Amino acid sequence: MTPAIYIGLDVGTTAVKAIAFDEQGQTVAIKRGYYPAFSPRPDYVEQDPDQVFRKTLSCLLALIRTLQSPIGGIGLSGAMHSIFAVDADGRPLTRAVLWSDNRSVEEADKLNKKSLGKQLYERTGTPIHPMSPLCKLRWWHTHHPELCKRAARWVSLKEYLVFRLTGAWLIDYSIASATGLFDLHQIHWCEEALKYAQIHREQLSQPVSPEEILASTHKTLAGIPIVIGASDGCLANLGAGITGPGQAVMTVGTSAALRSNAPAPVINPHGRLFCYILSQGQYVFGGASNNGGNTWEWLNSGLFGVRRTNYQKRFDLAAQAPAGSEGLLFMPYLMGERAPLWNASAQAAFSGLTHRHKPAHLLRAALEGILFNLHLIIEEMHNTGGNPAFSRIVMSGGMAASPFFMQLAADIFGTKVCLSHTEELSAWGAAVLARKVLTGHEFAPVEKDTKTFYPNTPNHEIYRDSFFEFKLLLKKYKYL
Repeated sequence: MTPAIYIGLDVGTTAVKAIAFDEQGQTVAIKRGYYPAFSPRPDYVEQDPDQVFRKTLSCLLALIRTLQSPIGGIGLSGAMHSIFAVDADGRPLTRAVLWSDNRSVEEADKLNKKSLGKQLYERTGTPIHPMSPLCKLRWWHTHHPELCKRAARWVSLKEYLVFRLTGAWLIDYSIASATGLFDLHQIHWCEEALKYAQIHREQLSQPVSPEEILASTHKTLAGIPIVIGASDGCLANLGAGITGPGQAVMTVGTSAALRSNAPAPVINPHGRLFCYILSQGQYVFGGASNNGGNTWEWLNSGLFGVRRTNYQKRFDLAAQAPAGSEGLLFMPYLMGERAPLWNASAQAAFSGLTHRHKPAHLLRAALEGILFNLHLIIEEMHNTGGNPAFSRIVMSGGMAASPFFMQLAADIFGTKVCLSHTEELSAWGAAVLARKVLTGHEFAPVEKDTKTFYPNTPNHEIYRDSFFEFKLLLKKYKYL
């Protein structure tokens, strides 16, 4: 009997990735599709749900056409925090509003100043911030009440994909717990959050376990079981083999995130960390930054006048500056910030710039600033609920392609940093979950990490001082 293929389908912010894995966990084929985001006004970031669905379906079908072996199942992964309205027939009434949309800044600021904001964070694990669908719903009811009267449901892009494939309105616990509307402790919609958002339970999808098995109504997919899966962040941890405390996954692509696992909800006393549920007894907590590779690209474009250049040459140039960039510090908040500041109005700045600083210093300081902010998230994670220091951090994402950046992370964090066995951890995690649900078996062991970087002690000592100065700078700007 020919071994089956398992597909991980990851619907991200800018692209969909359909990846086929064999019984040994090796990649057989990959198809990618891209879709635009629209910004009709400042602070608005939207996508067309039907455009995303069409590209996702065409990408999946194109992958299936290339496969020679039977397909054992498909696991779904999706980006968090998107939301839009649909009518009674499931037709979109609006574009999907993405996590990076900041139109609800005022609503988030007002809620953060109330005791209700703290209560909702403690119940849902989602920080009060414009990224949260909770705040976006409040904005819609304030600014477009007539639209809200027409809305039969409020859904995410992943829910819309599930509906178009199966005809059912379902949402996995993981995506639900990133809405700010889901009670982490009771595993159902939070009535206090629904009241604040001015919606009813009937306007939301039915929450189900990430292990829920679906049957597609699409003729090409008939007979192929689909596992609803989870959010991209939770599945990246699963794909990296992170299932307990003491280890973490760091993803640095366009944006950045750090996540670890815990057996129970982890609630930060200052509301600076998220906590999402993968399944009962498995929670993923950490922080997501708005600023990662986008900051690096912006600086390269500004210094050298080109976009999408040969970044390895720029990493090599950054390496020419000494550790600590001779006192030059960079706050990387070009896009405002989520964790750990949760300040949509935060701004970027260089501090300590002098005539002796060259482009190499600016480049290195930018990379150091991105990692210093992630180090702040690590500190919050360690200081919350007695979580242990990380003995290992697995890194994925586009920036992980640079050995210099990997070493820089190890030097700043003071712990070993491992390159993940695949850049597409979320799709891999979706396939891992699907196979386990459908067969009861794990994939054959794969090489978990392809390369490990250990801290350089002299550089780490320099970075302890630089990180202290970085925190003083943030306090000066009242960001901390």
